[in-house]
Amino acid sequence: MRLKGLFAVNNSSERTGETSALLAILLLAFVLRAGLAVFYPGIAHPDEIFQYQEPVHKLLTGLGVPSWEWNRHIRSWFIPGLVLPIMAAVRLFTHSPTVYSAASLPVVWVAFRWGREQGGREGGIIAGFLAAVSFQLVYFSSHLLMDTVAADLLVPALYACREYRLKGGLRALAWGSALLGVLLYVRPQIGPILLVPAIATLLEAKRRGEALACLGWGLGPLLALGALDWITLGQPFRSVWMYAYINLFQVEDEFGVAPFYWYLKNSATVWMLAIVPIGYFSWKASRYFRLEWITALLIVVLMSAVSHKEPRFILPAQAVLLVLTGVGIGTFRLGRSGFWAQSCRCDGGNASHEGSASVRDLFFAPPKSARVCGIHWHARRRAFIQRSFRHSRRQREARELYRNSFVAASERADSGEVRA
Repeated sequence: MRLKGLFAVNNSSERTGETSALLAILLLAFVLRAGLAVFYPGIAHPDEIFQYQEPVHKLLTGLGVPSWEWNRHIRSWFIPGLVLPIMAAVRLFTHSPTVYSAASLPVVWVAFRWGREQGGREGGIIAGFLAAVSFQLVYFSSHLLMDTVAADLLVPALYACREYRLKGGLRALAWGSALLGVLLYVRPQIGPILLVPAIATLLEAKRRGEALACLGWGLGPLLALGALDWITLGQPFRSVWMYAYINLFQVEDEFGVAPFYWYLKNSATVWMLAIVPIGYFSWKASRYFRLEWITALLIVVLMSAVSHKEPRFILPAQAVLLVLTGVGIGTFRLGRSGFWAQSCRCDGGNASHEGSASVRDLFFAPPKSARVCGIHWHARRRAFIQRSFRHSRRQREARELYRNSFVAASERADSGEVRA
C-alpha cells in the first residue's frame, strides 16, 4: 500500500483522529511559543540581536551597530538573509519572534511521528505533547540563535535519514542529505558528530545504488553556502573556518572556561529531579533509535571538551533527547515486556529475529520499530499461545506417526515380511 497523506492507515476515521490530534498539538505548541514571545519578550543572549537582527535592521533602515564578529567577517549572511524578508514583511503588523516560533514546529511533528510509530496514536500524542510543552524548546524557539536553528534542523534531518534507512525513497534521502549539509555550515562545531548519521545514510545509499545522489544533495547546499561566503565575505567558507579558529584559540580567554562536567551539573540544576526520567526514558527509546541517541550524546561529549561553555550550546542534543524521552514514555505504556522483548530487526515492515548484532549493526542497522515488531502485550500473548498450540500439534503428530510406524512394523513381523 502506498503512503498517502500524513499517515498510512487503513481506517479513515483513525486517520482523521490522528490528523486532528497532530494539528491540535501543533496549535498548542505554536500558541505557547508565540505567547511567550508576545507577553514575555526578552533576549536569551546578545548574539540574537547583534549577530542576526541588527545587520538586517541596518539594511532596512540604514541604522545599526556592527559587532566585532561582522567587522572581522566571521559571520555568514545566510541566516540574516533568511530573516530579511521576514522582518521586512512583519514589521508593519507584528514582531519577528512570533514568526520565528513556527520554525520549531517540525520538531514537534517529528516527535508525534516517532511516537506514533512506536506506540500508536496514544504514543504519538504523548511524544508530541511533551515536545510541545518542554520549557527549553518553548523558551529558545522564539530566540534567533545559531543553536536554535541547529536544533530545528537536526531533528528533521535525523528523521529524514532514518526514514530513508528504513523505507528508502529519494525524497527522504534528498531532505536528509540537504539538511545535514546546511547544518554542517550553520553549526560547524558539531560537524564531526554529523558524520555519524551522514555515514550511516551514505552506506545505505551505497547499498541501494544511490550514493551519488546522497553526495550530490548533501554537498550541493554546502558548496552553495561556501560560495555565499566567497561573495559576501571575500573567501570561501570564511564564516566556518574563521569562526572555529577564534572560538578555539581566542574566545575562551575573554569569556571564561568551565570544567568538563559543567553541562551535566547545569542540566541537573535546571531540570532537578526531572533529569532522572528524561535520562531513563530516552535511554529506553534508544533501543529503537540507537543512531539518534548516540548522535545526541556525542554532541554533549564534544561540547564538554570545549573549554568555553554555555547552556545553549547543547540545545540540539537536548531537543533530540527530549523527543526520545516522549517516545520512550509513549512506548512504556505498552508494558515492561516491550523493552525486554526479543531483539528483532525490521526491514520495511517485515521482522526477522537475530541472535546477535555486529559492531556495524550497532551504529548503522535499520531502525527498529516496537509497533512493527509486535511487542504489544496482547500481541505477544497471542503469539505465545499460537506457538504453544503449534508445538502441541507437532508433538501429537509425531506421537501419531511413531505409533502408526510401530503398528505397521508389528503387522509386517507377524506376517513374516521382516527377514531374520
